[in-house]
Amino acid sequence: MSLELEPPVGAVAKGQSVRLFDIAVLGPSLIYIGWQQQKATYRWSLVASGVATIVYNYRNWAAYCRTSNRVKAAYAKAGMPVPDVSGDLGCELVT
Repeated sequence: MSLELEPPVGAVAKGQSVRLFDIAVLGPSLIYIGWQQQKATYRWSLVASGVATIVYNYRNWAAYCRTSNRVKAAYAKAGMPVPDVSGDLGCELVT
């Protein structure tokens, strides 16, 4: 049985390490800095931007990991060598 699969590249336009940085550092920083602002407009814009950054990047990172894990499982099921996809940071945590 021949199985032709390509590694998941649809969501790789932005490196997965950059997504994790956005989730762990940039988003929380925006929320923290926003919370320190005196003007309500600045406060809520930065807090909303931080939350949106975390949610957007987490959803894309998790979607990439689910796709990557499915491709790896298909390769393993077909008895083919599983491709080593660099950038799968933390993907073993996503099912």
